[in-house]
Amino acid sequence: MRRRCCGKKKRAEVLDRLARLGTGLSPAQRNDFAWWKDKWDAKMLAEHKDDWGGVFAGWVQSILNGLGEGNTTAFSLFVHAETVRGFSGAPAVQL
Repeated sequence: MRRRCCGKKKRAEVLDRLARLGTGLSPAQRNDFAWWKDKWDAKMLAEHKDDWGGVFAGWVQSILNGLGEGNTTAFSLFVHAETVRGFSGAPAVQL
């Protein structure tokens, strides 16, 4: 269990760094980011199990490639796509 705990912390640190690259996140995404990181990571761990670390690394590399190619919104677009894919059925309050 310790391995997953430490992995979660490292993944959160990577997500925090990605959020500061390019144009970063939209104001709405920044507002929900702490919640999103935790819930998204738990959902992905349940989906991918022992493969989650490798899947995560591949997605991070894809985001970095997009940023390197000039797509300054690569991370924001990724967060949006994952929010729609993973949480579209979840209740939410929108102000």
